[in-house]
Amino acid sequence: MKALNSNKMAVVVTSRAEEFAGAVRSADVLTGAAAIELSDLRLNDIAAYLPRTAAQRGPSTEGRLDWEAVLAELRDHPEDDAAANLTGALSTPLMVGLARTIYSDTPDTNPKELLDGEMFRSQAMVERHLLEAFLPAAYSHPPLRRSAAARYTPGGARKWLTHLARDFTPEITWWKLSSSVHPATMLVIYTAIFAGVFGTLFRADAAAYLTVICAAIFIVHVLRAPRPAKVHFQMREFAVAMRQEIAKGTQGSLDEALVFGGVVGAGFGLLIAANTLEHGLVRGIALGLVCWPAGALAYMGTALRPRVLSRSVNTKAAPSPAQMIADDRKCAIFRSLLYGLAVSVPTYSMFDLRRAAEMAGAVAIVFALSGTAWGRWIVIGRFWLPLTRRLPWRLHAFLDDACDRAVLRQTGAVYEFRHVALRDNLRAAAPEDDDRSRQRPS
Repeated sequence: MKALNSNKMAVVVTSRAEEFAGAVRSADVLTGAAAIELSDLRLNDIAAYLPRTAAQRGPSTEGRLDWEAVLAELRDHPEDDAAANLTGALSTPLMVGLARTIYSDTPDTNPKELLDGEMFRSQAMVERHLLEAFLPAAYSHPPLRRSAAARYTPGGARKWLTHLARDFTPEITWWKLSSSVHPATMLVIYTAIFAGVFGTLFRADAAAYLTVICAAIFIVHVLRAPRPAKVHFQMREFAVAMRQEIAKGTQGSLDEALVFGGVVGAGFGLLIAANTLEHGLVRGIALGLVCWPAGALAYMGTALRPRVLSRSVNTKAAPSPAQMIADDRKCAIFRSLLYGLAVSVPTYSMFDLRRAAEMAGAVAIVFALSGTAWGRWIVIGRFWLPLTRRLPWRLHAFLDDACDRAVLRQTGAVYEFRHVALRDNLRAAAPEDDDRSRQRPS
């Protein structure tokens, strides 16, 4: 409050009334501010709006007369329980908007049923009915966009929206889709990917070793959903960050890097020693000593990559999710190629050019799919969740269509439900699913 009073810029501050009153009591009033308090809709406001929305049904005025009959009942018998419940429910713009969609925009519906005192014995029951009936009414019309691939059924839309309401609070973002999958399931999926990539290019023992290493790294980062980024490569920042981490010693990432480098070096040394008859032990020890610092540097470079190889983006200022995905895809490819090139150098010194190229390609593919927001989106959002029928195959087309139907709203690359009441209604009816994470990345 003090900072706002000392500010010379024109600002708009929104708050709930109780929280604002508490802030004023504990601090100070806003001097020179114009206060606007939103009030409930009155019956005259509703009467000037809802009957006009039913005029689109056709030349007949039956729909308009239906609303006028309902509103006349509310005016003439305000003491009636059914009229009082409906009047209270229609005091907010949300419920009036839902009522319009259900009874004005949808044929074969009559708002007179809202006056049924046996069916709706309280205001909460009226509101619950409007929330429940909204989705079937919203999806009773064909898509508004020509680019929509298919007409979504109310049942399918409700199932997908329920998954989004249950596992994404409050924002629905493409780079956090992996957070709705249980970590154990994620580990199995990506271990299979690692095994498939390495098993295609290397022998069984080497493929198993590389798969275990990548799975161990993935366990550390499974709950951290990578954020979308743009390419940002600064060698000076890399050198400064590396020097700072080395100076921190065990307080930074150096100890983890040394442990990781030792494991990698020991593993490669054992592989060489086991598969080389002549001077196998000597070559294995030498290779282990060489790979130890190389593995430590690779680990630290990976830990420092947000400060070196990428730059975070403003997700709410992005033009669209598609543009953010395209930018993050470029960043993912750039970073993956760098990591692939980095591991190809020691591989070439130990083997030959073909094996170095295979290692570079494998590392680039594995990192792109597991260590970037774009890779998680491809594996989980574009494959796993649609395959398990929790989301549609064309997710963003579905989300854009939901915005057109006023079920969701969009800000930049972020989607949200149009109102928390609609989201909570879906969550309340959602069955429990054991295959989802109870932890959410910060």
